[in-house]
Amino acid sequence: MWVDFLFGMGMAFTAVGNPWPLQAFYISQALALGWRRTALAALAPVISDGPIIVFVLLVLTNLPSWVLSLFQIGGGLFILYLGGGGWQGLRQRQEGRGAAAANPSTFTTPWQVLSKAVTMNLLNPNPYIVWGTILGPRLLQAWAVSPFQALALLLGFYITFVAGLVLFI
Repeated sequence: MWVDFLFGMGMAFTAVGNPWPLQAFYISQALALGWRRTALAALAPVISDGPIIVFVLLVLTNLPSWVLSLFQIGGGLFILYLGGGGWQGLRQRQEGRGAAAANPSTFTTPWQVLSKAVTMNLLNPNPYIVWGTILGPRLLQAWAVSPFQALALLLGFYITFVAGLVLFI
């Protein structure tokens, strides 16, 4: 069981240490809004990976490879959309905080940042690739031995991943 927990931790360290689109989103949001409003978004993979895992393990393995290409294109377009929004938010922040303070509706809440991060992660091809090639098969192997081993893998991964993302933010 500890082997699976440590495997999950190792995969999480790798995921936090490598640049990927969600980290770019975190950087842009932290610069535009501050780390306190962005930190909650570190939970996005915990929320969005459940459907991704189910999708990858049950459906994607039976579909043609062009479906992954559609996810990559859709995810790329959404990343460009979010990048444009982050750029505008940073520019507005640099123009002056007085305008934002005068209109409280321009503030972005941590829940809105989390919602965008969840959507971005669902459209990002990276979790599909990681769960489809490395973590998914390992999770199935662990489950075949014991559900507790599968749980240990998931806990090792997500505890380390979320903590690493909070530190990153």
